[in-house]
Amino acid sequence: MLDQAWLTFYMDRAIFITAGKQQVKWGTGHIWNPTDFLNAQRRDPLQPFDQRLGSSMIKAQMPLDAHQSNLYALALFDNPEAASIAQQEGGAFRAETVFLNAEMGAEAVTRAGMNPAYGADLSAPLGPLDAYAEAALLSGPGNATFERTSAPAATGAPLASLYKSQGLPGPALQASAGLVYDFAWRDNRQATLGAEYFYNELGVENRGLYPILMFTGHYQAFYAAKHYAALYLSAEGPDEGKHTSYTLTNLANVSDGSYESRLDFSWLVLENLTFGAYAAGHYGNQGGEMDFSLHTPALSNNGRPIPATDVADVPVEGGLSLRMGF
Repeated sequence: MLDQAWLTFYMDRAIFITAGKQQVKWGTGHIWNPTDFLNAQRRDPLQPFDQRLGSSMIKAQMPLDAHQSNLYALALFDNPEAASIAQQEGGAFRAETVFLNAEMGAEAVTRAGMNPAYGADLSAPLGPLDAYAEAALLSGPGNATFERTSAPAATGAPLASLYKSQGLPGPALQASAGLVYDFAWRDNRQATLGAEYFYNELGVENRGLYPILMFTGHYQAFYAAKHYAALYLSAEGPDEGKHTSYTLTNLANVSDGSYESRLDFSWLVLENLTFGAYAAGHYGNQGGEMDFSLHTPALSNNGRPIPATDVADVPVEGGLSLRMGF
């Protein structure tokens, strides 16, 4: 499947146009990226590379060199599926600038049939550290919170009897912030140590709500709970050609008390061939997002049966990959 295919040109050497399928990522977050509005899917933070395909759009960029700024205007043709009529198209605008030593950006995105979303991000040096933060405001009445009721999950019970939901009186806030420290772990070998926190106003704090979020189509991995945290370390390998790298990622779902630790190894075997391997452990409160298990009786939803589900937790997992670039 085609990842990117685009054509670029300029107008009067002042406005640069890029049209076609392209990858555009906004925001500064390393693990959680709430202002990544232009992609239909969230990036999996445990993957060593971004596996998502580009989106169809027309992007216009106007550099303001005298002010160390850039202005962007975009026409969006994925919503998130491809638009079949003009009314399904979307639009976005972003402004970014440098003030003192800080880089700042702000954006707004709207798509047909969806409420507008607004975002802002910041990155700046803080002594030997790099600090970053971003925040998204999701507007509209479609934002809701979920609570579990006291009704038992009896066989055949209607799903609606197990939870109650109410809309938020205003926009929903999602925000992440982190610190990064780059250092040399040996001569000519770099490493990065980082920590990040994520707050999600739309998230839940009761792990018993995860099945309900899944059955109602509201579950999104790593964005289901209200509070998250991460600690990660990546380093270049000791090999002479710098063809290997290691990444240790520790994720915590603070809301439900579950955790995941994952070690990734990458080896550039040939110029366009990369071998990868990982091992991960899941621990903490069983049934939490990071140590997931699911045991539910047969239920019903709007008259349609939901079969009984029995998914055991996986305390340890691993995998291998081979990636070729063209």
